[in-house]
Amino acid sequence: MPEATDPKTVDPLITPDSGAGATQQKPVAVEPKPVVVEKEEVVVEPMRPARLYQNDFAFTTWRVNAFPGTTAEMIENETYWTHVARKFRRGDEISVVTDDFTHFWRCVVVAAGEKFADVQILDEHVLKIRDGQIQDLPYKAEWGSPSVLYRVMRGKEVMIDKLDSMDEARMWIKGRSSYKPT
Repeated sequence: MPEATDPKTVDPLITPDSGAGATQQKPVAVEPKPVVVEKEEVVVEPMRPARLYQNDFAFTTWRVNAFPGTTAEMIENETYWTHVARKFRRGDEISVVTDDFTHFWRCVVVAAGEKFADVQILDEHVLKIRDGQIQDLPYKAEWGSPSVLYRVMRGKEVMIDKLDSMDEARMWIKGRSSYKPT
């Protein structure tokens, strides 16, 4: 039997008494060789002026007044944006706030098509309303003018306008969870 010089091949059960010419070697700890990884040199190119834009021209910032009870899952669902998706472009920013001002989301449009928009939430905030801070004013349907038609007001804020009839304005109000008839 040839002598084992590699510690991995040394049999710890072989003793000097166990066979003809067998010798026991002490296992030797083998240190692994360090792996040298060469770092790739990063080439930094200066920013070219043609790639610098003003935000006003690069994308549009939208504001959405969402129904109370709107969730983050609803906002990230492509079908939520079906009726307004054609207005969006990739990179547009959307600020979504609920009518009762309890939630606020800052979003970005990742992709948009004719009837879908892939919107991802960047920031989500649950707003705390302190007593007396916000008056829970009732909605009021009224005639605005020939150009505005019927509209829904909440205090001095116009919630929606250009509605075709008073019934349509009342239906809009009825769809709100914080509906208070006036």
